[in-house]
Amino acid sequence: MVTRRRVVITGLGVISSIGIGKEEFWKGLLEGHSGISRIQRFDTSQYDVHMGGEVTKFEPRDFFDKKETRRLGRAAQFAIASVKLALKDAELSLEEVSGPQTSLCLGTT
Repeated sequence: MVTRRRVVITGLGVISSIGIGKEEFWKGLLEGHSGISRIQRFDTSQYDVHMGGEVTKFEPRDFFDKKETRRLGRAAQFAIASVKLALKDAELSLEEVSGPQTSLCLGTT
């Protein structure tokens, strides 16, 4: 017997090299932006690869206070900021989605 479960995507939060937020990201995709450029954030001279999809337009203070910005690593900032964007997009609060029927799909590379 096949059990079917309904899945509803209510909000999206995107932090990427071509845009922050789903609108900017989608606009970048439609305009054909790749987001790939020479890596500037760290020295790549010891590596074979010098190009990447670096997130350059992310401003932590848009999502966190000064203390949180210092306390959280960059990957954690991206993850939490994307959740905040998804909740805003869904017009939901964290309290409204804290039940067992809520799931999160988060991808990073």
